Amino acid sequence: MKLSNVEVELNLCETLPAAQCDASQIQQVVLNLLLNAAEATHARAERRVRVETAVGDGIVILNVSDNGEGIPPEIQARIFDPFFTTKSDGKGVGWDWR
Repeated sequence: MKLSNVEVELNLCETLPAAQCDASQIQQVVLNLLLNAAEATHARAERRVRVETAVGDGIVILNVSDNGEGIPPEIQARIFDPFFTTKSDGKGVGWDWR
């Protein structure tokens, strides 16, 4: 599968149970993760994103990873801060809940 010149590898569990969630919100989260992962690979000659699903301990697991450069150590502690971004205004994906 290709996403904007990015090779997307899917490793999806065939027996995922149903999960209680808002499907449209999960769809938006997955889309944002894919777009961010693809963007993170911009400096690579071979751009790769991997999407995996699994079941573990009664939960559904979704993992999105890429072969980008990673998050610089100096900002790692802030990545879950609400509205934190290193992108300029209008360049990020996702919703502004403010």
